[in-house]
Amino acid sequence: MVYGRCLEKEYVCILSKRLIGFKRIHLKNKEKKTVEFNFTKEDFSYIGIDMKKTNPKGKIEIEIGSNKKELFL
Repeated sequence: MVYGRCLEKEYVCILSKRLIGFKRIHLKNKEKKTVEFNFTKEDFSYIGIDMKKTNPKGKIEIEIGSNKKELFL
């Protein structure tokens, strides 16, 4: 699971972190695989206070984890 979080705080309240990608893979003991994700600006957009689709400004932090409970919020 891949989570994204905007590092620049804006004037509207958006989720601090949300799921932006997911791929299920199975690994054997000590097996390694490369998993790739391609993101667009639409993956990070949200509905602003003016009810229009908005893209966040600034940097985005990407986090990888097996589930949300394992990530520090």
